[in-house]
Amino acid sequence: MLLDLHLIEEPIGWLSSLDIALWSVIIANIWIGISFNMLLLSTELSSLPQDVDESASLDGANWWQKLVHITLPLLKRLSWLYYNSLYSNKNVGYYYPLFQN
Repeated sequence: MLLDLHLIEEPIGWLSSLDIALWSVIIANIWIGISFNMLLLSTELSSLPQDVDESASLDGANWWQKLVHITLPLLKRLSWLYYNSLYSNKNVGYYYPLFQN
């Protein structure tokens, strides 16, 4: 595609050297995973109880205190779910086609 648009003159060997291959895999993982991560995060943030946040505001907590002491501890359930069950199993299917040749 980049060749067709005349943005590069020769093909890039994405997996030919270790440095380029490492960054190729990192960028592919971020590109594939960002939408899934945002979906999980937005769903979890919308399901947080509002009364706890409201109580903290009435007690005089600022936004940083609410984030550190209320929001992040309530998101521990999401981080455990994501890192222990989903993230460990999803990468194999993305990297296998890259390293087939």
